Amino acid sequence: MAFLMAGYFAFLSAQTEKPAFGQNSSASNNQTGKTEAKAVLREYDDITSEEFESPRILILKAQQALRHRDVDRAVSQMERALALAPKDVDVHYFYALSLEAKMKRARFKDEKTFGNCVSSWLKLYRGEVGDEKGLTFKGVGLAAGSFSDDEMAMQGKEHLLSLVGFLPKAWESDKKYVKRAVASLGQTSPH
Repeated sequence: MAFLMAGYFAFLSAQTEKPAFGQNSSASNNQTGKTEAKAVLREYDDITSEEFESPRILILKAQQALRHRDVDRAVSQMERALALAPKDVDVHYFYALSLEAKMKRARFKDEKTFGNCVSSWLKLYRGEVGDEKGLTFKGVGLAAGSFSDDEMAMQGKEHLLSLVGFLPKAWESDKKYVKRAVASLGQTSPH
């Protein structure tokens, strides 16, 4: 017990030591606090400013805009993110979600918006973006889907089926499938 008391006493004395001669502890703590506050504010300004161009931050901004039902702002944020990181899986995923939300809000589906949405879902479905990119040429290839991210491929498949009503044929290029999907936009039957 005496050993524990001696350790506790040493701990207390270390906590209450006075600063060395010439040091002002309150001034140094105050300066440290101001420096930390400036760093936090600068970090906050970087995130909230329109000039900060990081795909991850733009995704967060787009998600926030979607929560506030500001679909046009979400789409513009994701277009900027897509320009910065055209091969990022998450960028294509949230870009396609933003475009779907825009189409749900509109009375008539715009062919360009619909084509961009289908194209992004198709890239996810075929694994053309992300770590497994380069296994296909224009969406066609022997290794297409073999090494893709299963979760994103399934998301792409589900959204393509709900949007278009049919999946691309095995040897159909991306461009041809998007063209066929846009052509089926006005028809009641997907085929």
